[in-house]
Formats: sequence, structure tokens, C-alpha cells
Amino acid sequence: DVAVYNINRETIVDALTEAYENGIIVRYIADDETANLALSDPTPPFPIVKGNGGSPLMHNKFFVFDAESINDSWVIMGSTNMTDNNIAEDYNNTLFIQDKALAKAYTLEFNEMWGTDEPTPNGFTLKFGEDKTDNTPHLFSINGSRVESYFSPSDNTALKIIDAVETADEDLEFALLTFTYNELGSAILDKHNAGVDVRGIIENINDTGGEFDFLSGQGVNVIAEDNSSIQLHHKYSIIDAAAPNSDPIVVTGSHNWSAGADTRNDENTLIIHDAAIANIFLQEFEARWCELTDGQDCISVNTKELNEIDGFSATVFPNPATDFTNVNMTLETQNDVILSLWDVNGRLLQSRVLAKVKGDRNEVLELDGLAEGAYLLTFRVGEQMAVKRLVKK
Repeated sequence: DVAVYNINRETIVDALTEAYENGIIVRYIADDETANLALSDPTPPFPIVKGNGGSPLMHNKFFVFDAESINDSWVIMGSTNMTDNNIAEDYNNTLFIQDKALAKAYTLEFNEMWGTDEPTPNGFTLKFGEDKTDNTPHLFSINGSRVESYFSPSDNTALKIIDAVETADEDLEFALLTFTYNELGSAILDKHNAGVDVRGIIENINDTGGEFDFLSGQGVNVIAEDNSSIQLHHKYSIIDAAAPNSDPIVVTGSHNWSAGADTRNDENTLIIHDAAIANIFLQEFEARWCELTDGQDCISVNTKELNEIDGFSATVFPNPATDFTNVNMTLETQNDVILSLWDVNGRLLQSRVLAKVKGDRNEVLELDGLAEGAYLLTFRVGEQMAVKRLVKK
């Protein structure tokens, strides 16, 4: 099952066609007013429905594979359209999630737009936009992490995002193509006024009713993504990724922070309570932030230090450092540690696997040849990760 706003990648349609010709049931939903060039000339052999009908958008970007399988059920979702620009040039995020319960929830949403659970759509019973109902489960436990799932416009998604924002205790970041939803702007401002470290990046700062001027005028640390050749197409927020003893959250999906996304468009959103995922999104945010500030604020703003590995601690000294630094780690139970050094643009500079670490372990990192500035040290133990900030002077 595919529900994607726009596609011009013929290779993806070719893969779906090959699957269909090999006996796989392929069902495809697209927006009714977008080019979708890869779905024409020639038209694929699998059935296609186009909605939402007029100015509302079928704005989803998700795939569901084998929803009835325990081990092979997958959901692919995020902000990315299947276009050359979105995949190869613009800033986007895509999540691949293996979970049967979530796949079945996404299938329920797909069936509502398809009009049936059958391979062929039912044009008499299909529903888009405001005709849909809140008919999917919302709470999931995936690999031990709490995940919330919401579809627009039936599930009051903006209120759920506000609820997540209101949990922020120490830090909150967001990167958005469009931000025009007043209540979300007020929630962000409230957290700023409460002392939360708020930073935001917005692409479309001149949208009618946009929140950029409102927030910046109130002293919120929000900047414009002004690269004319690359679009920041994200729709995510990170909450308390750097706060100790907190509930780190990532909000992401197809849902722009606008009234149209909340009340008219077909959209999907996940709210993921997971420190490792929050860490990954924070690294992406820091890279974009440093690009847009020319690195000027990267040290003073501070890349957040995350320490969410159970039974693990690390110190880095000297820091700031010149030619070298010592990385001292303590791990309570024996395990491999992957130690990596990254620049603020996400480029991997050094990496080493430390086998069977238990107790104290010291590693020396040579810093000759590195420019002055901020860097990230990451420590991966199994599925958990921690990050330390390192400054070269």
C-alpha cells in the first residue's frame, strides 16, 4: 500500500510494477491535483486512486508492507515525497519501522481512503479529508519505546503536538517547511517564556499568518532557511533530547504546522518517545543550524550532551583541546563500544570499535589537522547512544 502526495521517480514505480506483475497486491493513492509524473505515460498496471478533491491535499507520504506479518511488516513514513528534489536535494526525514501493530493501523487508514480492504478500490465508499473518522489505535509500544500515531484531519493532530510541546522542560527544537498554526506558536512561546531553550528553523517565513515574525518578535531563537536552491521540507520537533531524566520526544511526519494540515488535508504523524531517535534528529538539527549561522553560534549555543546509555559514563579532557584529547569511559557490563568523531555538518571524521569494554577504558583522540570549532563524540553501545561535545581550539 502506497499513499504518497507526489512522485516523479520512475524507478520506484518500476519496482512497484515488478512487484505487481509477480503477484503482489499493489494499491496506490496519490493527490488529485499534483503532477505525479511517474504515474503517467505509461500508466502503471496496478490500481490508483487520486484524492482529496480540490484545495485540500492527500499529503501523506507512507508505504505499508505485509501488514499481517509479524517479522516482515514495515511502515515507511516521514516528510519525503518520492521526487528527485525531495529525495536527492532537499532536507527531509524518512523512518523505516518494522512493527505489525503500527502497519495494521496504517492499513486501516489506507482502507478508509481506498473505500475497502480489497485489492480494487470502491469509489462509492472511499473517504478523504473531513469525511474520515478517528478509527485507528493511537498508542503503541515498539521495541520498548512508546509511539503515538495520529492521522489528519480526524484525530486532532495539532492538539497532540501541542501536548508534546508542553512537556518540554529544558530544550525544544523544530525544523519546519511551514508554520502558521497560531496555537502551536503560542505553545512554543510559552515554553520560551518558561525558560526552555527553544531554537527553530522555518523555510516559508513569508506565509500569510506565519509564526516566524511573531516568535522572533518575542525573542524566540528562530531563524529562516534561506538557501534558495535547497528546500527545508522537514516537519519535525525534538523535545528534551538533552535533558537528563526526561522523556525525549520526536514529532515527525507529513503534517506541516498549519490549519490546513490539521483540519482538511490527509496527513500522518508519529510522536516517538525514544532517546536514540531524538539524538539522531538532534544531530540533523545541529548540522542545519550551524550551516545557517555559518558556525557562529555552534559553540556558544552548545551541541547538547546526551547520556542515555544505561550503566555508561564518559568524560572528555582536555576540552577545549588542541592537539589531542582523552576520552575516559566507564561501562558496568561488558559490551562493544563504537566511538566516533563527527563535525557539526554530520561528516564522520574518525570511528573505532572498542571490543568487550568493561570497567574503565581510556582512548586518546588525535586532533591534528582539525579546524577550530565544535565537534560531536558519539558512543554507541548496542541500540543505545550517547553524545559528548568537543571543542578544538
